[in-house]
Amino acid sequence: MADSERKRLILNQFQPDGAKLEEAAQRVLASPDLRLLRENSPTSLLIEGAADAVARLLGDLKGWNVLPVVTYARPDTRARVLEPPS
Repeated sequence: MADSERKRLILNQFQPDGAKLEEAAQRVLASPDLRLLRENSPTSLLIEGAADAVARLLGDLKGWNVLPVVTYARPDTRARVLEPPS
């Protein structure tokens, strides 16, 4: 694999006349550089892989795009003592 950084991405069908979910899942499974993590819905897949492998996959799949997985850190809402009691 040329690019060693693997990222989690959402492969999303944005055109109803594009390739079917089963075809997209089979292409992900057939690629040694991509991993299918989960079928999120009838129109999206959670995948993991390098950017160059994802670009090759998108070149072959009509009507699909890729979106980054965005995570947020939860804020710490616990009460804190600002100053020790005097």
